[in-house]
Amino acid sequence: MKSKAIFILPPSKYDFNEFKIPSWDIVRIPPIGLMTIGSYLHAKGHNIEIIDCRELIFKHKTNNYTQFILNIVEEFKPEMIGIDIFTALFDEAKNISRELKKPCIIGTQIGTKVLSDGDMVEVDAEKGIVRILQK
Repeated sequence: MKSKAIFILPPSKYDFNEFKIPSWDIVRIPPIGLMTIGSYLHAKGHNIEIIDCRELIFKHKTNNYTQFILNIVEEFKPEMIGIDIFTALFDEAKNISRELKKPCIIGTQIGTKVLSDGDMVEVDAEKGIVRILQK
């Protein structure tokens, strides 16, 4: 295997009631975007793990899913961690990043419009800067 990566889908704020208690009727549409990226990387020889936090909440009947993520990350030891993000998941993604004690770059808005396959980039995750080195 070339490398290990974990992709995480945080729960939405709508997966909890106003008291931060999980809603057991969570609508669980599979994380298709993460599955697509993971399938592509797996086909290229990478070892991929996808964590759907909604599944952790549902399976363990808890809203304290971050400890389960930490355990999976510790056991798997990935070189890269990706957290799916859109507005509804922002706070949970931020919390996961903090718990993992890993810098996180989110909210690129135009990343897929600016970057192309094969572009060389430099990432300063501490400052949240992505610099294109070579197009």
